[in-house]
Amino acid sequence: MGDLTTWFEQEAYAVRFDWGQDGAARAGARGDTVIIVDILRFSTAVAAHVAAGATVEPRHWKEGADTSLLSPRSANPSPRPPSLSQGRGRQEEPIALASPNGAMCCRAASTSGARAIFAGALVNSSAVAAAARALKTPVTVIACGEKWPDGSLRFALEDLLGAGAVIAALRNLPSSPEAKAARAVFLSARSQLPTRLLTCGSGIELIDKGKEADVHYAARLDFLSVAPRLREGIFSNNLTPDDRIMS
Repeated sequence: MGDLTTWFEQEAYAVRFDWGQDGAARAGARGDTVIIVDILRFSTAVAAHVAAGATVEPRHWKEGADTSLLSPRSANPSPRPPSLSQGRGRQEEPIALASPNGAMCCRAASTSGARAIFAGALVNSSAVAAAARALKTPVTVIACGEKWPDGSLRFALEDLLGAGAVIAALRNLPSSPEAKAARAVFLSARSQLPTRLLTCGSGIELIDKGKEADVHYAARLDFLSVAPRLREGIFSNNLTPDDRIMS
């Protein structure tokens, strides 16, 4: 007879989907390859900084750190964020990114024994899917979600869309019903990603904080050809020539 340890593991499938730190910990304990999706803004920021030649250290959310993605005046996002392109360049020291969601999900997956951990977003969904597929292990895509003031998990549409984009790029792999549902949500919204991100709760929050440019940047599907992988606590680019998006 099944129980909580087996009913929700999606173990019959190569591609799995879950939410938040608990989901990341469960995936890590299974030895899965884990893709962390926190669209606004942790995983998008990781991809952007890595594309600009930097490495990134995810930090505990209570630790002060640089969480910037774009300057408020950026109207035309490019693979190199303005905060990096204006004299910052390649970093000898990792950029520290603190997040109550993405960074903490990275920690949960890592400490529980994940096979590999990637930062996935709309901007690099195909690249990160290709890198994860190359490892030939089950893949769990984690939609990190957000936090309510009491610390409980809040549904985040942007993370569901981002997870669905990664799952869609993991084409032809057997996917769980949960993963298929996330993929379907993404496919239904694919032509309207900027609108969906700008009008969802997290997008409205960032607009109110003067970060609308970040939301536009995060909505750029497959804009970056990087697959940030966490090794010894640091994200760097995992891409090999075989992993690159073919144009």
